[in-house]
Amino acid sequence: MIERSGLRLLVVALAAIASAAYKLQIKENISIPLPPGFTALSPHLPGKLVVSSFEATPFIGKNGVFMADVGKTSGPAQELPGTNVVNWPNSLTLVNRSVFGFTAIALGDGFLVPSHTTGGVYIMEASLQPQTLKQPAKLTQDKKGWFYHQAEFVDVDGDGLEDIVTA
Repeated sequence: MIERSGLRLLVVALAAIASAAYKLQIKENISIPLPPGFTALSPHLPGKLVVSSFEATPFIGKNGVFMADVGKTSGPAQELPGTNVVNWPNSLTLVNRSVFGFTAIALGDGFLVPSHTTGGVYIMEASLQPQTLKQPAKLTQDKKGWFYHQAEFVDVDGDGLEDIVTA
């Protein structure tokens, strides 16, 4: 649901009924203070919705990564600490705690516009009160004209460890 006075992200719960059909029930509206870009729901972070957001105004646009409880309880979306260092956050991937020792968010940033042409891939702790990684950590080196939309964790070489694949 999008309103002119502010963007709202509609969170819904689907309840299965005996005939294998679904009944759509509105749980609540969650307001995100900036235009939402991408969302993630993951078994690595049960009951939490993570949203990347940015304003598309070169040089002065704001951005952030927000988390909202959409499980059994609910609450307002809150900005994750340190997201101000990520410039135009793109798609986000929730990463199993077995990779870094904490549940993480892998986040691409940058965009093909004059003020955002060099991006990166960041890792941040998926918590409103991070205990291990207090600020997002940039995994990539700056390379002029490179920006990233997404990072996925997959065992590419069969060694049993997840590798990062990005685009």
